[in-house]
Amino acid sequence: MQALLNLGAYLLFYKALKKIFTFPITPILIIIYLLAFGFYQNWIVFLYTESAFFSLILILFSILILYPAANLKNIFRLILVFILLLLSRPLGILFAGSLYCYLLFTANRKWKWILGAGSILLMVFGYFTINAVFGSLKDWTITQAFEQESIICDMPAMPPYQQLTLTSTGSPVYHLLYYLTNNFSHFLHFAGVKLQYFFLMTRPYYSNLHNYILLFNVIPLYILSLVGLFTKRIKFPAGISTFLLCSIILFALTIVFQCDDYHNRFALSIFPFFVILATKTAEQLVSYFFQNYHSTSRIDIEKPISKSE
Repeated sequence: MQALLNLGAYLLFYKALKKIFTFPITPILIIIYLLAFGFYQNWIVFLYTESAFFSLILILFSILILYPAANLKNIFRLILVFILLLLSRPLGILFAGSLYCYLLFTANRKWKWILGAGSILLMVFGYFTINAVFGSLKDWTITQAFEQESIICDMPAMPPYQQLTLTSTGSPVYHLLYYLTNNFSHFLHFAGVKLQYFFLMTRPYYSNLHNYILLFNVIPLYILSLVGLFTKRIKFPAGISTFLLCSIILFALTIVFQCDDYHNRFALSIFPFFVILATKTAEQLVSYFFQNYHSTSRIDIEKPISKSE
């Protein structure tokens, strides 16, 4: 079942990629790269929940490309995939924010006002959801990662820990805000370390070769992704860049306020987004190079001498 779901995800993913890339070979190269990138593929076969989660992320992205949310039928399709994504892993709730930004970006003026007003309801929902989740956990608190100076979940630093100013009254969200306002330098330090772990994916308990392979893959991807995001000539269908960027930001912020995974399953779940952004930039650079090459070649051709000359 995992294999069938993953096969269906890649077929739909390929169909979607063909709509946003210029060269026919580009979607094939993206899929070959993802299949060959063992760190990503490990999660497809390691845990059945993660396997479904990773596959459904590809399907969600594909649905946005192939069936833009321009009518109720397509919106229903989008909601159905999102519900399945949420059922596979609770972390899928982060895509609610990405989808909201996507819908806000692509909606007409009337719906922009409605969705804008609905953002207040969304924030209220998020507030109560966070309180409900952390209020029901018996073995974890909203500030525990900072109290134990955990970078990796369930791997607290060796005590003694830095003495923090905390409160035990109020809701979990209030506990977090109290920590931030009273221990901001402590938060900034560990936020930076967590972001480094999240984006670079290296770990001190990996071998040097393992870490170098990761860096060799991710650093060029990030450079090309940033170039693509800030280059006007590199365009995606309406709202897709917003969806990709919001997803990356929301996942990174979640790690900042909590902790990362042993083997990068949080970063790797959205790894295809970095590949898509980077490949779009690379394709544009290749296209620009060949256009200039052919133009230069035509200019260098000597004009034949006429008989009158």
